[in-house]
Amino acid sequence: MRRRIGFTLIELLIVVAIIAILAAIAVPNFLEAQVRSKVSRGKSDMRSMSVALEAYRIDSNAYPYGDFGTFGTRQLTTPVSYMTSLPQDPFMPNKPWHAYSPYYFFFSAQPSGSSSDPAVAAWPGFVRDYRINMGEISDPGDTTLKDISARWQIRTLGPDKEGDWGLPYDATNGTTSRGDIVLFGPGNCGRGF
Repeated sequence: MRRRIGFTLIELLIVVAIIAILAAIAVPNFLEAQVRSKVSRGKSDMRSMSVALEAYRIDSNAYPYGDFGTFGTRQLTTPVSYMTSLPQDPFMPNKPWHAYSPYYFFFSAQPSGSSSDPAVAAWPGFVRDYRINMGEISDPGDTTLKDISARWQIRTLGPDKEGDWGLPYDATNGTTSRGDIVLFGPGNCGRGF
């Protein structure tokens, strides 16, 4: 009589169960690692853009004006190359949320003669809601808000891919928590990431 060599059904089920358990542990960790790397990439890109903005300001005595169009940061790549190319937002959703897609949102205050530095205006609207939602200021009518200002902001939607304008992203709430990742330019806001 020949002896059959092979696996029993029980042995196969045990192997499948072990693989399923390992996959259940590995897949969420892999997805979390992807989100963490995108957050790191976004912060790094924004820092690079801020360096280019400061170099532009030194040469032009003003920051590029930017609103919901692509005009502002395009000036960082041409005619003088402060950056070789504009980085793309790693959290850009499938449906563009502004005319600047797929790039980071950039907004700067338009230069005005009312500022102590006439070439660079500071605008308090950048930081007001952001600081209120951070819990630093509980009353929106608080008079301390009148002195908060920044000259520009760079923003990405963050892992939730929704524009939470006044809500800062915080990874301690989980890497897929709500909030935008924001970097404010020089001013007295004292905040960024």
